[in-house]
Amino acid sequence: MAICWATTIDRLDGELVFAPERYSARRHTQTGAHTGAERESVPLHELVRVLKSTVNPAQSDPEGRYVVLDTTHAVAGRIQCSGAPVRGRDVGSVKRPVPAGSVLVSRLRTYLRQVAFLDAGFADRHRLPIVCSTEFYILDPVDPQSSIAFLVPYLLSQPVQAIFAHAQEGGHHPRMHASVLLDLPVPMALLGEREEISRQVIAGLAAFREAERILAGCSAAITAIVSG
Repeated sequence: MAICWATTIDRLDGELVFAPERYSARRHTQTGAHTGAERESVPLHELVRVLKSTVNPAQSDPEGRYVVLDTTHAVAGRIQCSGAPVRGRDVGSVKRPVPAGSVLVSRLRTYLRQVAFLDAGFADRHRLPIVCSTEFYILDPVDPQSSIAFLVPYLLSQPVQAIFAHAQEGGHHPRMHASVLLDLPVPMALLGEREEISRQVIAGLAAFREAERILAGCSAAITAIVSG
């Protein structure tokens, strides 16, 4: 059964957007941790800013090397990318620079749960400029002294994912509008635990990077044995 609603032209969102999903009441459904908690929360946009700068390596630095992240590289809260660095001339399209300590959230097909924290371990391993697809929203902390790693498990939680699912617009390439993300209420109770949760997330990613290093070493040793 179809769900219908009506609105007037003067109540359309910015730039007279006609996407019906933009006006669905389900887009703002508050479930689970959000139920009755809006009075005890702060909107996400008070904690983060969205980085919107872009770079075109093919024009600005064609001989330079870049680590290029696509949405498929955001896996269960972490960046998982083992590809070789790419020459600027081969990057192919405009990208967004990504600093360590930021959170990447894909606006495309949110049901794929492509959310990740760019940990220092990943950045230090490459020591090259890191750029990503413009399909990512890049969240940077308003307070540079406070990590936002704690946001990763929050954004991957069932209540938030349900909000994202109801907010997708379009058919073949469904996307989520930035306002859905930035208006999310972050419970004060979560903010009280942010330092400890961020510490655990960062420690978990450090362990993952160490596992990657060990496995790479094993692979190199086996290659040497087989080749020798």
